[in-house]
Amino acid sequence: MERIISKVTKRLTGIARRAFSPEPEWRKHKRLVDREFDSASGLDTGGITHLKGLGVPREAWSEGFPHIAVDPDEFAAALDAVELDLSMLTFVDFGSGKGRALLLAAEHPFKRIIGVEFAEPLVQTARANLRQYGQTHDVRRIEVVHSDATKYDLPEEPLLVFLYNPFGESMMKAVAERTRESLRSAPREAVILYLNPFHANAWADAGFSEIKRGAHFRVFALT
Repeated sequence: MERIISKVTKRLTGIARRAFSPEPEWRKHKRLVDREFDSASGLDTGGITHLKGLGVPREAWSEGFPHIAVDPDEFAAALDAVELDLSMLTFVDFGSGKGRALLLAAEHPFKRIIGVEFAEPLVQTARANLRQYGQTHDVRRIEVVHSDATKYDLPEEPLLVFLYNPFGESMMKAVAERTRESLRSAPREAVILYLNPFHANAWADAGFSEIKRGAHFRVFALT
């Protein structure tokens, strides 16, 4: 009986501790940004969506990170660091999730905008967001592709490859290496814009050089 009481007490103590522990500042900020963005646009781009249970293979969700939409201010600051003519580039978002970065990219003169996402429920949500957004905006440049980033063939045209830290290290290495081979087989202008660059070493190891960095991002180009 004492053992049972002890277990119950520990469990209740843990629940109470979680209930009264302060919420991390980043999560508070994220909830505020999500609420403001989605209420203003009438879309569903926010939240933290874990990949487990979304119908993707175990090796994929174990390597992929939960979907968290990019902060619009961080996106804008990072994009300002790209000193290229955006109208000449195709924007490719690896791990595009519900599509917020695609909509933010649409505010700029990219030639085309492509989201690559392997979780079909997120693909469907992103496409629904595009249909809703398309009622008041031109979305003909935007496409959402249901594909594994490690198998996706990049368009043979000038590129801005965008990542909001969607993968673990081994998958990031595979994407970086595939991107390198694409650029070597069909040489063209391309930059990698990586926000929350926890695995920036994957791009350096694949032969990319860092050409600019900020508080939340790094920009790479193939050397």
